[in-house]
Amino acid sequence: MIIQRKIKLFTIIGLILSGLFFALIVFTSIPLGIPGDWVWTRITEFPGLPIYELIALVLFLAVAIFCAFKIDFRLSKLSHKLIFIFLIIVMSMMFDYYILLSGRVGVAEHIFAVIDPYTSGYLMVAGEIKDSGKYFTNFDKVLEKDSYDSNHIDVHPFGNIAFCYAVIQWCKNSPTPPWLIEKLLPDSIMADVRAAGKNEVFHGVTQNDTVYIAAAMIVLIFLAMNFVSRIMLIASLLIMTKGSSRNLGLNSLLLGFSIPAVILFLGQHDVMMFFIGSICTLLLALAIKYEWKKFPVYAVLTGIMLGVGVIHTLAFSMFIFAAILTIFYCRRLQHRFLKITALIGGGLSLVVLCVLCGIDIITICLLASRNNSRFFIESARCWYWFPFNFLDFMIFLSPFLAILPLLLLPKIKALKKQKFAPAQALALACIVTLFILLISPFSRGEMGRLLLFFMPLYSLSACLALAYQKLQNKIYLLCVLSVIAEVVLLIAMRLALKLTMTF
Repeated sequence: MIIQRKIKLFTIIGLILSGLFFALIVFTSIPLGIPGDWVWTRITEFPGLPIYELIALVLFLAVAIFCAFKIDFRLSKLSHKLIFIFLIIVMSMMFDYYILLSGRVGVAEHIFAVIDPYTSGYLMVAGEIKDSGKYFTNFDKVLEKDSYDSNHIDVHPFGNIAFCYAVIQWCKNSPTPPWLIEKLLPDSIMADVRAAGKNEVFHGVTQNDTVYIAAAMIVLIFLAMNFVSRIMLIASLLIMTKGSSRNLGLNSLLLGFSIPAVILFLGQHDVMMFFIGSICTLLLALAIKYEWKKFPVYAVLTGIMLGVGVIHTLAFSMFIFAAILTIFYCRRLQHRFLKITALIGGGLSLVVLCVLCGIDIITICLLASRNNSRFFIESARCWYWFPFNFLDFMIFLSPFLAILPLLLLPKIKALKKQKFAPAQALALACIVTLFILLISPFSRGEMGRLLLFFMPLYSLSACLALAYQKLQNKIYLLCVLSVIAEVVLLIAMRLALKLTMTF
């Protein structure tokens, strides 16, 4: 009963915070950030309500809620539940697409963001590469210069550029991308993108139709990544609970509709970090719960995938910390230190592979860290970002998911034992890692976007807080209401804020 009361309290707190954030964004002009440093800007000329899209959004959410009730109150066999879970994820993907259509310039806004050199710049640089082998083996020299106007290029390793280069090569050599764009996107979208290119909206970007097609394909790939990420997170939940998860429909609903960042920042490569983070979360769950003939293959794979994440952004070093902490704190976990060693070994194997390919990945990471430090020195952002970072994280993850892991935290007296159930170990690791991320000198604004890489692991921890509870009907309905409140907040942010492009 105590846990039930806590969940009820957390749900009410989440609802209140969602309402407050909605009022703050829609009805006030209070700066969303620290003026003079950095803020989320508001749309001053409201384009009007997209009625058709809003009706579609309500319909998708209603179908998903019906499926959640069916899963949690009508079905007993897991095989039957999985069919409705898949339907919830399909509804969430349709919901995502119509959220894109409902913005100021629809899907085109996110394609603009991929192309624009100041929003990311990765595609611009990838489009200029003549010799890919030479470029990537000399990437440390690129970072040494620290000369790009787009700060994103100089503060990350080469992963995002390599991804964009691969998409460009696909678009050059295959008829599939133009065909997919024609079938999946409204006819006017590419016309708008090409018109923007002719009007020199994208400064310094090669006016090339292949680049525009690649940008549109990247947005579609990101959309597909969101779909697959949610499936992997539900799989992680089932693995952590050995298939006996309660409130599986409710958790599917939360993962499908209660993480605004994955759709609001679709034009940013951070969405791909959410995808990589979801793979790492799934592999970590497998490493904790299962292994193959005593050889920690899943731990090795987790380390390799975390290494892939670091090649995209150094932020994944904190995911490595969280993964090691989780394994260390797990009670009754056999070969704990062997698994930690295997995880580290998996990551180091990727370092060796890079070296064998002529890529000095260690120097690249050190230079990216140096350039990041330079950025914050030059931008002169103040040091007291912590409370604003936490609010930003809550708004773009959802208040309810942000506070749920607190339910699983072990009591202070129990911390002396340093051994907990896997769900508790994960929650403790997530809270400790989140605290470090929010107070880090590299964390001064935009945490709702920048922490997308960490949100999969944190969301899994949140869902585990509900996975073992037989909720009273009133509390269950409150949880569903929190999803609806988050959807309303998401729509408000999509219509009222300039999140991807500031034009």
